Formats: sequence, C-alpha cells, structure tokens
Amino acid sequence: MTDTDPKLASDWTPPQRIRPIAIALICDGNHALLMEVRDHTGLLKGFRPVGGGIEFGETAAQAVAREFREELGWEPLDLKLLTVCENLFKHNGSAGHEIAFVFQGKRPDEAPPADRETRIDFQDHGVATSIRWVGLPELRSAPLFPDEMQAFLRTAIAEG
Repeated sequence: MTDTDPKLASDWTPPQRIRPIAIALICDGNHALLMEVRDHTGLLKGFRPVGGGIEFGETAAQAVAREFREELGWEPLDLKLLTVCENLFKHNGSAGHEIAFVFQGKRPDEAPPADRETRIDFQDHGVATSIRWVGLPELRSAPLFPDEMQAFLRTAIAEG
C-alpha cells in the first residue's frame, strides 16, 4: 500500500491497558464501511470496522450504536454479534491490546449508500479519522484489523 496523506496522519498510540471495544461490519454490495488506519506519517496501514470504546455501564451493542450515532449520525440495523476476539497489535511504535466485540449490521435507508464518493473525515478526540466505503478490489490488497476480520468480511460481502 502506498497511499500516504500527511493531513490524515495519526499520532494516536494505544493506551497501556486492555481496552474493550465494539465494532460493526457493515457491507453494501461489494463494499464495506470502514475506518482508515493511518500512522504518524499519514501512511494507510489498513482498515477496521467502525466503532470504538465501550464505556462503563454500557453493553457492547449499545457502544457500537452510540459510536455510529456520534461519528456518522445513524445507527446500523439488525446488529448480530459475530465474535469476540483479542487483538494484540503495534501502532506508531506502541503495543496495543483490545478485546473486540465484533458485530455485523445493515445500513439503514437514510445512511449514504456505498460509493467511492462517500468519505467522512473528522477529529475523534483530537485524532484525524476517516470513514469510507471500501470496495472489494482495495480490500483484497489492504490489511483488515483485527486480523480475524478477513473471513467475516468475505462472508458478509458474499451475502451483501
């Protein structure tokens, strides 16, 4: 992958604790709605499903719905828990450790349909973040995080 955009550089480093997260794989045709994972230079390292941290007193399903509302202004429909996995990784030179609740859901009618023009760039706690529909050809050449997501993505796109 050679996509580097310095204005989308991420100085984010993982917290030095186990972090529970909830993410949702949303597919529409042969596209998946994903967050870009970029390093401190703006190099695109891969993608991960949309979502984020689970807050105290919140279920994983509530967390993923809240994250979608905050970041995109809509909630996925028909959320179904696919798996819970442990994600050990390095990002920007720091080790990370997440317990990821992975859901699959559907795009509601009011959400933007899958196309190359749909891109949402925003600041998430001061970190440049981008969410976009990613097509199957690009997904074949880019890592998807957590690693266990590849098999689920193939199934979801085949069903989508």
